[in-house]
Amino acid sequence: MNIVQALLEQKNININQAYNGATPLWTACQKGHTDIVYRLLAQKGIEINTETKPGVTPFYIACQNGFTSIVCKLLEQKIIDINKINYNGFTPLYIAYINGHIDIVFELLKQENININEQYDNGATLLFNACKNGHTDIVQALLKQKNIEMNIATNDNTTPFL
Repeated sequence: MNIVQALLEQKNININQAYNGATPLWTACQKGHTDIVYRLLAQKGIEINTETKPGVTPFYIACQNGFTSIVCKLLEQKIIDINKINYNGFTPLYIAYINGHIDIVFELLKQENININEQYDNGATLLFNACKNGHTDIVQALLKQKNIEMNIATNDNTTPFL
């Protein structure tokens, strides 16, 4: 951390410099360096929505890799697009789910503007996949969402109930 602090104290340091699209913030989010993420977010001019590939932002990579405290800190930033779809058609919510980061799924479900009805593989929604995979706690949390659409069918016309 002393090295990071020393670099941040330099007047002409470019905190948004990217290598193959990865900025220092993106890399810290990817590797789970919470202290560095917090310090970078406190810097004036920090860009928090940079992408390495389409849709792979610091927020997305933190959700993918299961760094809950970083996800929560990024959620405090009002310009985070929590529903941004990546190049594979996945949202941060879905990538957290498929990687088993249930605590992040629950944090994202607390967000007022979270899109819980996005369709993914073969037209399946998160509700469909949670039902199919027996994730009762997630199914129950999704059913409590006021904007849940329970009857969205997959491409082969099956629904969570069928």
